[in-house]
Amino acid sequence: MAFPPIPFSIWVVGPAETYALLPIFGPRRRGPGRIDGIRGHGTLLFGVRGSPTGFPRDELPESRFDGIFANASLFHVSQELPRVLAELSATLRSRGVLFCSNPRGNNEEGFSGDRYSCFLNHDTWRDYVTAAGFLQVGHYYRPPGLTRHKQWWLATVWRKG
Repeated sequence: MAFPPIPFSIWVVGPAETYALLPIFGPRRRGPGRIDGIRGHGTLLFGVRGSPTGFPRDELPESRFDGIFANASLFHVSQELPRVLAELSATLRSRGVLFCSNPRGNNEEGFSGDRYSCFLNHDTWRDYVTAAGFLQVGHYYRPPGLTRHKQWWLATVWRKG
């Protein structure tokens, strides 16, 4: 039995390497800034965002996206993290999903080379994201197959509350 396509819309944010992951979702690019999604009925809108002090103050449309895939991006946001997370929550539809993958640490922040970075532990990261109205679905450390002290990345999945 064939199931009908499910419309969806995802905002992808992260470095250029992030877009190499998009084929795992089944999308194919169609025009600048647009990708047809799974079974050809969704849309992924994407852009590389970020600055040394945080995300720009974009006017994100309210309740527009079913999901946000934020890879290697939110750890560059420091004092503006509560604002950015609130804006991401506002742009998600009801019960929308936020996926984040960031390098972890012991709550240190500062310049790493010429880039400002915040390396938060799981508890601190969870406090920030839950304060923005998200419910944690799960988390894991990566890359897989290594001991925890060599797994520098924390991946988390959240649902808009």
